[in-house]
Amino acid sequence: MDSGPRRSSPATPAPRIAETPAALPAGAGRRVALVVGIDTYAPHHRNLANARNDAIAVSQRLTGDFGFTVTPLLDEDATAAAIWAVLRGWRTRLAPEDDAVLFFAGHGTSVTSAGRHPEGYLLPADAAHTPDTWLSEADLVAHARTLPAQRVLLILDACYAGTALRLSDAVRAGEREDQVIRILVAGTERQPVLDAGGGGQHSVFTRALLDGLDGLADTGQHPDGAVSARELITFVCAEVPWRSRVRQDPGTPAQTPVGGTIQARPDDADLTFTPTRPRLPATILRNLYSPQPADREAAARQLADLYGAATAPLAARELVRLLEEGKAEAEAESVGPGLPAPPRPAETALLAACAASLGALGELSGFGPLLHLLADERPGSPRPAAAEALGRLVATSSAAHPDRGERQRQQALETLIGLLGVEPTRPAPRATGPAPPPAAVSSPDPALREAAKAGLAHVPTVAPALAARLTAGPPAEAHPKPLPRPARTELADALAVIGQRNVRDDVAWPRLPTLAAWERRWHLARRRLAPRLAAILGDAGVVGAAAATALALTYLGITLVAFTPRDARAFAPGAISVGALPGLLAGMALFGLPRATSAASRFQSMRSGAVGGLLAGLVVAAALWVPHWYLGIGCPPNEGCPPNAEWLWLVPGLVAGPALGVIAGTVLPAPGWPHGRRWGAPLLVAVSVATFAGVRMAWPALLTGRADDVRLELGMWALGGLAFGLALALLWPTTAETSTDQPTREGGP
Repeated sequence: MDSGPRRSSPATPAPRIAETPAALPAGAGRRVALVVGIDTYAPHHRNLANARNDAIAVSQRLTGDFGFTVTPLLDEDATAAAIWAVLRGWRTRLAPEDDAVLFFAGHGTSVTSAGRHPEGYLLPADAAHTPDTWLSEADLVAHARTLPAQRVLLILDACYAGTALRLSDAVRAGEREDQVIRILVAGTERQPVLDAGGGGQHSVFTRALLDGLDGLADTGQHPDGAVSARELITFVCAEVPWRSRVRQDPGTPAQTPVGGTIQARPDDADLTFTPTRPRLPATILRNLYSPQPADREAAARQLADLYGAATAPLAARELVRLLEEGKAEAEAESVGPGLPAPPRPAETALLAACAASLGALGELSGFGPLLHLLADERPGSPRPAAAEALGRLVATSSAAHPDRGERQRQQALETLIGLLGVEPTRPAPRATGPAPPPAAVSSPDPALREAAKAGLAHVPTVAPALAARLTAGPPAEAHPKPLPRPARTELADALAVIGQRNVRDDVAWPRLPTLAAWERRWHLARRRLAPRLAAILGDAGVVGAAAATALALTYLGITLVAFTPRDARAFAPGAISVGALPGLLAGMALFGLPRATSAASRFQSMRSGAVGGLLAGLVVAAALWVPHWYLGIGCPPNEGCPPNAEWLWLVPGLVAGPALGVIAGTVLPAPGWPHGRRWGAPLLVAVSVATFAGVRMAWPALLTGRADDVRLELGMWALGGLAFGLALALLWPTTAETSTDQPTREGGP
């Protein structure tokens, strides 16, 4: 096996989780394997770098994933005598229903005699210069024919091993007809093969072999979860050429594995690698190992759906692998000493997808990679995605592993709080072992701070601790300086985000002092109204303008009808002013203030809308009073009215305004308002008529006692109330919007 350049690959091996292989079905045969890997040779042979790693990885796959009983022979233990001892032992211990696999990773050579084809040999650890100390491929194939096992597979990752394919022939007379022997070799009989190129300290051939065993070789329109020897051979022979080509210098021939059948049986039965434990679907695996970042990103996002599944640890390991590869590629493409290259947009999207899925899976192995990604300050690094995913991982891991990972969760929370500019009240507990990733510090990046708050919102149980820091600040003995004002603002905003996401969770709503509570309300209202603030202001302006126009035109028309032209010209400006200003302010206040007060409350209930309606009523009252006060319209003192009679207009306003406001804030439909009712608009019209005509005229009419004036005023203001109510009801926006609040406590993805 020739050494080759070591280059990064999207196919870095994924460590397997330690699980006990499932018991084989009743009546199934045993599965045995001999796995040989030799890096260290006698002095007269060049040592290799990755053959031992290849053998160890294959042993782990066969044992952990497929239930094989593996005999590993590594380095100096892999002598010719030891290898033949195992193979000869199979002849006596195996039964016809058993399966046998031989994997060899090490040096290979060939000897060409005059007029004959090359003969291939494998070099054991104690190989000398003479072929009699080597392992003949012909002898290995001949020995395989004598094994009792029905299915035998030979896998040779060595140079010049392709001569074994010429040993295929028909079943000889007297030999069994129930045996199938297949072989897969790393190259042709005249081809040296790479010792590296597979990433993760593997040869390119063994890397492809491991990928195939992991499920990528499970081909066909309907993958069955198992990999047959035929599928494995087809996959490896297709993958290695292009992988070796991109990992070698231009012009170097691609490595071309060969494989096939040494001996077949009539029913064409095949050795099949059937997983004995859960594994990731082949469709996702293919995309995870695709050279296209978009394919890997799509697969990374699919892995988030495996929360709580038996394959969640495998999914987390694949995501960690993708993050580590991104880091390795950035370091390989550094723009200077210690300056990794910034990620490209496609790589940023891939890293963000990996971070989001790690947060959703809830596996403790995701904390370290997310903290490292959060500390990556390169331009374009997906730190916001890592921050939110870190908070989500705290929540999901608490549900998936409540008895483990408390230190990691505490460190993650302190890191997120630190991004807001708040120092921890106590040092974050550190677990024994390797040093933790560098902690993130307060960031001037608003997007990163927003992501940190979104991450904390996944953990409502952190709200009491944040409230304690907001109200009391750090302990005096540890932090003598008071909490800075920017940090207080960020904490109040974080509490608003947590409360908005966990409306019905009392833990997310700790009690605060009055000032801090109002600050939280302010941030809560700002966040709830921000997505639709422009629409609310626009709708409020339309409603106000409609109400103003309706009242002004109504009162102007009444003035023109009820008075002589000369008097009408004198009263017209006043009539327009008396109608336009109340209509404008009333319409805008009735639409906007209930929305604002509701957004500032926890549950956005009808009661909070009613409070906003009362506030809007005060605006309506002022709007009805100001024009009369400004124009001096009232009851003259010489007619028995008290001085400053224009103040009387404030009284009916205080009755009409709150009545209309309560209706507008409780039952009138509006965007983003779940309490609207279809009968809210007619009710508003009726109350407008009643309050404008009855309440508005009650005080002046009772004081003057003039029946004619009472009837005239009642008619005028009844018509005005009707126009005002119809304008509001007809132009009141009723398009539904989806609330951004999530009134549930998160315990999973």
